[in-house]
Amino acid sequence: MFNTGNSEFINEFSSLFFISEIANYLCVVGILIILTRFKLVEEKYFIFWCLYFLTPFFGNYVLFDPLYMPDQYIYTNTVNDIRADGLPEIGLSNYDAVRNSVTNLSSIFFSFVPLFSNLTITSVAFANQIYTLLIYIYLRNKIKSWEILALLLLPSFILYSSVSLREVLIIFFTVISLISLIEKKYLVSLLCIFLIFIFKIQNSIALLIMFFGVLVFSNR
Repeated sequence: MFNTGNSEFINEFSSLFFISEIANYLCVVGILIILTRFKLVEEKYFIFWCLYFLTPFFGNYVLFDPLYMPDQYIYTNTVNDIRADGLPEIGLSNYDAVRNSVTNLSSIFFSFVPLFSNLTITSVAFANQIYTLLIYIYLRNKIKSWEILALLLLPSFILYSSVSLREVLIIFFTVISLISLIEKKYLVSLLCIFLIFIFKIQNSIALLIMFFGVLVFSNR
């Protein structure tokens, strides 16, 4: 078994696992209710999101063994460390510091989502569900709602939003960066590119090329 370094970690498919994840599911539904109440999510899509938030239950231990994506343990363990000891350092001085910063920064954003428990391998997946919902909220006034939902139903997106990895965060900040670039909010776009640089360097390079390309051609 993978050693998480946390004696309380629920590292098996058990009744405690289900109790923990049902509690987390109720937390994200509670957040959905609040956002719906404030008209940030349309009431007609409430049932859709309640069903969508169930997808983490069908990933780890059901469709595949958690060790198929072992990085999930690293992110989950780091989130627990943050909740216990506070925010970690983000360093870019050398390669090892950058590697640690990828995990630390991702886990910081995961820890912002209020969940009942982070003691299972699937817990961070529910944080990813909230970031998926935030992508929808950000885009709903720019793109038709049904078109956004159709994109969220792509099998690959469902998979990565249902596990405890950083891909949804990368998509989240990429979407904000591109939309901000289109809307000429260059500072916001550049800030998101910087975050993506820490998450995944190769993605940030592509975005930087687009960023400077837009700046050059917009000034002509």
